[in-house]
Amino acid sequence: VTQFPLDFVPCVSAALRTVRPDTVVLMEWEMWTNFVQAAKRHGATVAVVNGRISDTGLRRGTSARWWLAPALQSVDVFAMQSVEDARRAV
Repeated sequence: VTQFPLDFVPCVSAALRTVRPDTVVLMEWEMWTNFVQAAKRHGATVAVVNGRISDTGLRRGTSARWWLAPALQSVDVFAMQSVEDARRAV
């Protein structure tokens, strides 16, 4: 267990070079875009577990789709809280 790096590319890259994870499990729906993409590039399997997307989160995510899409495409497993949350993740 370690502190999560700031989501800036140099910090993320240094953390991933040090830790070299095989799997990254994100609890709930914290989407750290640079970290998720870099973890995937480093060969890690990326999973979001216990995910939930509120109405507000869906509106915000839809308006920032251009920014979130690459990170979301890097996630291998979405284990959402409900069928509705899974539909919203897609």
